[in-house]
Amino acid sequence: HSSNEILDRIAEEVVARGLQCSTSQGIAMLAHSFATLNHATNGDFWECIENTASSRVSSFGVIECIQIAWAFATIGRKADDLFRGIERVSMSKMDQFNPQGLSNLAWAFSTLEYDSPTLFNAIAECSERKLDQFKPQEKAMLVLALSRIDRSFPDIFDTIASQSASELYKFSSLDLFNLVVSYVKAGQQSEQW
Repeated sequence: HSSNEILDRIAEEVVARGLQCSTSQGIAMLAHSFATLNHATNGDFWECIENTASSRVSSFGVIECIQIAWAFATIGRKADDLFRGIERVSMSKMDQFNPQGLSNLAWAFSTLEYDSPTLFNAIAECSERKLDQFKPQEKAMLVLALSRIDRSFPDIFDTIASQSASELYKFSSLDLFNLVVSYVKAGQQSEQW
């Protein structure tokens, strides 16, 4: 059997059995794994993940929020109720997010074009407090996500430009491209560059 056939069979079993006895961590890992493998399975699988995760989102930790949001954004599937729940949980646990989690959460919400001023403001504020812990890729992903929404975040853009100006050699070519595109798209100019 090919790996795609096996994944299809697993997806069918998930749909047939449901996920009621799975843990929140297990559901998040399953969604993240299928999205990571870029396996386009039938809609029933993702609907099962969405419905079960939506009913349990209040018990999610930050890792589950990040994994589910990232998975749905990666496959391009909007899930309004689920993302509203992820937003609520994330807002209550914002200080528990690490830099990768903050940038991934911002990326997922902006990729699916969810307009949530409160969430994006909280991500920007929390990120600014932790910016010295961000890796170049996380900075690039954060400004890319923030540039996609119809809001202005001059403080964090200025801070990232200031911190990154002397460390551009640490950024990959893709990260540099994302930084430039993000600053242009957001209408941000930096004296640092």
